[in-house]
Amino acid sequence: LIAKANEKKDEDAEMQALEQHEIITALVEGINVTTVSELLMWVADLYSSSKDGPNFIRCGTIHAVKGLQADTVWVLDKHLMPSRGAKKDWQIKQEKNLEYVAITRAKHNLRFIRSEDIRG
Repeated sequence: LIAKANEKKDEDAEMQALEQHEIITALVEGINVTTVSELLMWVADLYSSSKDGPNFIRCGTIHAVKGLQADTVWVLDKHLMPSRGAKKDWQIKQEKNLEYVAITRAKHNLRFIRSEDIRG
């Protein structure tokens, strides 16, 4: 995706591809899967919207949670916002807007956690 965005000189697509790469890298480092099939099943289950209830944890990118709210929201690696892929003023502004979306999803509790704190 990153290479395709570079070829097309689409900076927005490149920034989104870099963000997806960072997310996938963080996921793979933190889970115990040994095959691509296991990884795909794990990701599909993670993003499944068929679950609900008080013990359900919804995981998603900031883009995926726009318009949603929850009693408690955990933001992973807030120190990475804005994305280091944002270079131009309009890109940085978009990233700041996404940061606002992230921190306004919580109804009652907003918590921040760093990847380094949860890796064993």
